[in-house]
Amino acid sequence: MRQSIKIIIETKRFNLREYSDYKIFGFGRWAVINKTTNDFIGWCGLKFCTSNSEVDLGFRIFKDYWNSGIAAETSKACLEYGFTKLNINRIVGRARIENLSSIRVLEKIGMRFFSGFTDSNGEWCVYEMYKNDFF
Repeated sequence: MRQSIKIIIETKRFNLREYSDYKIFGFGRWAVINKTTNDFIGWCGLKFCTSNSEVDLGFRIFKDYWNSGIAAETSKACLEYGFTKLNINRIVGRARIENLSSIRVLEKIGMRFFSGFTDSNGEWCVYEMYKNDFF
C-alpha cells in the first residue's frame, strides 16, 4: 500500500473513533469494512445537520470499490436503521450535480429528487425519503 493511502486510512480511522455525533445525537457515520479482507474501504451513515435540522445520508467509498454496489447496500442499511431504530421521519441525501454516480445511488435506494442549491462548493441536488416511503 502506498504511504499516502495508508495515512489517509489512518486519519479516517481516527476521525471515526473521535466522531462526536454519537455522543451528541446518538448516531453518525459508520466505517465500511470489506468483509473478505477486513480492510477499511470508506464510510457511510447518517448525520444530523444542525444548520437546517435535517438528517443527511452520506457515503464515501474508495475508488477501487466503485460500481460494486457497496454504496447502495450500505446506504440502504443506513436508511433502514434510521427509519426503524431511530424513528426518523425524513432523511435527505445530497450530491453535487456532476457526481452522477452518487445521484444514481440515491435514486437506486429509492430517494426522490427534492430540490437543488448552489454554495461555494458548487451546484447540488437534494434527494429525500420519508419513513412511509421506505416500507
